[in-house]
Amino acid sequence: MILFDFECPSCALVFEELVNKDKLTHECPECKAEATRIISGTRIDPRLGLSTDYPTMADKWERSRRAHHKSEDWD
Repeated sequence: MILFDFECPSCALVFEELVNKDKLTHECPECKAEATRIISGTRIDPRLGLSTDYPTMADKWERSRRAHHKSEDWD
């Protein structure tokens, strides 16, 4: 099992799931549509003396998605 990022074409949610390496799609936890696996950045190993505070692509896209949805809320 490997941790992969998936992006939902329906609701634009980017999320991580632990799945088999051959699995290319996964059900979106938000809207239940078929999400596709995407390429994302790797995490840094702390044993090398580097920080692991770097966000994954899923974190960046989720922040961007939330900011976009917030900017559309006029109330």
